[in-house]
Amino acid sequence: MALEKRREFELLISRPPWNNSVWIEYAKWEESQNEFGRARSIWNRALKKDYRDHTMWLMYGDMEMKNNFIDHALNVWDLAVTFCPKVDQLWYKYIHMEEMMLNNVAGARQVFERWMMWTPDQQSWLSYIEFELRYNETDKAREIFERLVQCHPKVSSWIGFVKFEMKNREGKKLLQEGCR
Repeated sequence: MALEKRREFELLISRPPWNNSVWIEYAKWEESQNEFGRARSIWNRALKKDYRDHTMWLMYGDMEMKNNFIDHALNVWDLAVTFCPKVDQLWYKYIHMEEMMLNNVAGARQVFERWMMWTPDQQSWLSYIEFELRYNETDKAREIFERLVQCHPKVSSWIGFVKFEMKNREGKKLLQEGCR
């Protein structure tokens, strides 16, 4: 029965036009059969056809995480952000895995640094700042705020920075220096 089902899937994926849903269904079916090597092979084949499809990367990485294949999941997230560096959700998943699942704060920080090299939106920077504040790294958060206002020199960035400094007792000094 499984062999017949595989043949059906292989026939469907060999036909044009390209149909993501068939590849996804096939990979999920293999996963449901506990054929993780086969499922990986299908995800990899699908991504060779369209490596920019961030939805496939998300599903592939989630499969690895859900089944506790940590090293495989790390590899998937690393490749995903390499091929789709402008997709914030991939970075967040990668960071979540490093920080929450592996308790690897240094690894999560490295992923954040890689991400910031792509000059993401303001919210991404703020997430990095919140990350550092969770670990009471006020000086690191301040350095990131300084980089944020250079990258996004908007009023909202500066207001956030001033509020941060006021909360951390440096705001008065910053305001005085800014007024000179």
